[in-house]
Amino acid sequence: MVRRKGVADALGILAGGGEIDYEGASGSMDWDANGGPRRGHIGIWRFTGDERIEEVRAVAFEN
Repeated sequence: MVRRKGVADALGILAGGGEIDYEGASGSMDWDANGGPRRGHIGIWRFTGDERIEEVRAVAFEN
């Protein structure tokens, strides 16, 4: 597997019929044949008054 960076590379691979293993800020995500996420979670973060980032919650989903 070739490691690449960026959504543009991933979309190009998918358009060519390839498969990707996307590792985003929230972690690994699995995609279905239509390009939709099959399972994973979305992290909701915020900046604090002292300029830190804190996680508010994680929303899990699975198709």
